[in-house]
Amino acid sequence: MNEEIQAPEDPGLRVPVDIPVAVAVCALVGYILISTTAFPDVEWNRGGSPGFYPRILAILLTIFAASMVWKSRRSPTIAVFPHRRRAIYLISCIGGSVLMPLVLMPLLGFRIAAFMFMYPVMLAGRSTRPTRRDLLLTAGVAVLVTTIIYVAFVYLARVRLPRGAITNW
Repeated sequence: MNEEIQAPEDPGLRVPVDIPVAVAVCALVGYILISTTAFPDVEWNRGGSPGFYPRILAILLTIFAASMVWKSRRSPTIAVFPHRRRAIYLISCIGGSVLMPLVLMPLLGFRIAAFMFMYPVMLAGRSTRPTRRDLLLTAGVAVLVTTIIYVAFVYLARVRLPRGAITNW
């Protein structure tokens, strides 16, 4: 038998990411809390304070950061920085997913822009190349998550989300 011996694939650079992500989240929490101090206090029967929901988000992000630090004590999350081609793909997916909704939110509205944000981020988070089934499943999950967020804000919290100038949707 003439079997070829294949060299193991280089896993790339392995870096623990829990603490840097927790620090970035804490910086975001600080920014949210400082920026909401300028919001006016409005009575609840007149709609409530505009800083209420960002402050709740800050509290949830703080809990998330604390849980990341706690978990990292026993089993830290290791990020593998991929090869050049995969890195370019990841950066373009994440960069595009952040820029597209910012540019297209006023034109298309929250529902479409949120989907356009979530879908590439979900695809970029995969460690393997997605199959056609994975692409469809990820699209379905992105639509479901966008719908849940929309229903939670519009119908439960009674917060108006942006409508698109073109779609009015």
